Amino acid sequence: MFFDQFDKDAMRLIMDAQTEARNMGSKTIGTDHLLLAASLKHSDVREALEKAGLSNQVLRKSITGNDAFALPQLDKIFAATSKDELLPFALDTERSLRLALESKAGRLVSTKVLIVSVVEDVTATPNEESAARALLEALDVSHENLLVELRAERELVGAGAR
Repeated sequence: MFFDQFDKDAMRLIMDAQTEARNMGSKTIGTDHLLLAASLKHSDVREALEKAGLSNQVLRKSITGNDAFALPQLDKIFAATSKDELLPFALDTERSLRLALESKAGRLVSTKVLIVSVVEDVTATPNEESAARALLEALDVSHENLLVELRAERELVGAGAR
């Protein structure tokens, strides 16, 4: 994987997804962890996720099955902090990363391109295993509607013409 083709925000999202996966005791970084990480940073992607009903509290609770504000179990904290090695990507995450690289159109892959690729993979590969698909279905969120929200251009506040 050529991570030099991802911008700093997309790389931060991937690193945050790894942290979330590790803290949850996961052995791989899934697309559900990418969605959760995207919901944590203020951006147009987070706004689109929230508009679709995917706040970080809702996502965390759905992924862990626990209260979104509950502390992780002590054994998971120790397991997460005792290992410094990188977690591998789940197959659905690898597909999404490749799709993002294919659709970057000559620019660096942004957070938005990466998350759109996660949702597009859900739509394009209905018979493949996808943590994001399972998450969206469990929360009764339409991937098509989420794609519309993610692709919508947000109006910049205070960016009026002179």
